[in-house]
Amino acid sequence: MFRGIGLLLLASSMAASAAEIVLPSADLERDQVVMAIYRSSGLASGKGTLAIRWMDVLGRVVEDRTQPVELTDENEIRFPLDLRRAVAMKNTVTAHLVFDGVNRKGEPDRRDEQAQVSFIARPPDRDWKDYRIIMWQDYPANLWKTLKALGINAGQYVGRNEPPAEFLLENDLQWYAENIATDFYSAYHRYFADRRVNWKFYEAKELYKKDPSSKGAFKRHPSFSDPAWIERVRDRLISVTRKHSPYRPVFYDLGDESGIGDLAAFWDFDFSDQSLAEMRDWLKQRYGSLASVNSQWGTRFSSWDLVTPETTDEAMRRADGNFSSWADHKEWMDISYARALQMGADAVHSVDAKAYVGIAGAQMPGWGGYDYARLTAAIDFFEPYDIGNNIEISRAADPRRDNIFCSRTVGEASRLV
Repeated sequence: MFRGIGLLLLASSMAASAAEIVLPSADLERDQVVMAIYRSSGLASGKGTLAIRWMDVLGRVVEDRTQPVELTDENEIRFPLDLRRAVAMKNTVTAHLVFDGVNRKGEPDRRDEQAQVSFIARPPDRDWKDYRIIMWQDYPANLWKTLKALGINAGQYVGRNEPPAEFLLENDLQWYAENIATDFYSAYHRYFADRRVNWKFYEAKELYKKDPSSKGAFKRHPSFSDPAWIERVRDRLISVTRKHSPYRPVFYDLGDESGIGDLAAFWDFDFSDQSLAEMRDWLKQRYGSLASVNSQWGTRFSSWDLVTPETTDEAMRRADGNFSSWADHKEWMDISYARALQMGADAVHSVDAKAYVGIAGAQMPGWGGYDYARLTAAIDFFEPYDIGNNIEISRAADPRRDNIFCSRTVGEASRLV
């Protein structure tokens, strides 16, 4: 028996009891021949025919054949599917059984039944050998056929939603998984239906105006060092990747227009307790002792738990021109952002090892965590705004990187359509 090997999908039958087709999995690689099983409605002995018709979403008849059937107290008929013939992701196999025999009681048993199963033939190519022209806008489903005819060969799909993206699958178009964790990576610049995109950043600035002496406005919510958020985001990314990976997305976008604050805006994030605790551990490794930190920073902290870097305003008020504490904090935040992205990439790769994982709407080098030397080591994909030589810098940091494209080009293509 072929039980427990994989998923099965049932279809309506012309007989009293439903027949079914069982495949090893609901998604299959295109480099193999798999054995499918037509499971009829009950045990019987006799002869008949099984007509098998395999069609794909492009309307192609991939295979159409009939094979003789002879059962001896059986109800399962095996037939091969050569996945090397697949050219589209979405496929449907229909099998029609005509049978004349007897059941286990010796009574006449004539059957005219059919079953159907759909499956995904996974895209075979994960390497980028040519341009991908990806449509960002969410056009109505009926327009995607026209867009494809114009040369668009992929779309975007909000990464937290349940695949499949039928409006793309029906036109055999891949997609990138969009905005999977913007609430974490883009907390201060993300879409809200009823608020401005940077309302959280605006509130932080207003809080600072009310009390410039307080560090409250400089505590990032959520912190990239918050273990509860890290666990939540990691679990979500693993779950989302499991849903998307059968369709091999062009890439996984952890967050659009992300950053420590509002994009690459100047802001003294992150003075949260979690971030400062991790920064102190980093300082211990870097300086070795509290005395060395005090010597470099020009401070007199009596314990590690009290070590707190200066804000921009505090550093600018110094008479000695020693900006070491401020600079160390900025470097720490670059590290913190890159580590958070690395965590996301590792979570996706734990399920989809060869996937491209990165961020969209990447900003100019500088504030907001945009140290491209660190980011290039943390993730394997950027969709950047071409600004501040960020593309050239990231390529210089990793000369092998060839999977970068400019979002402006995509925008112009979208407007032309």
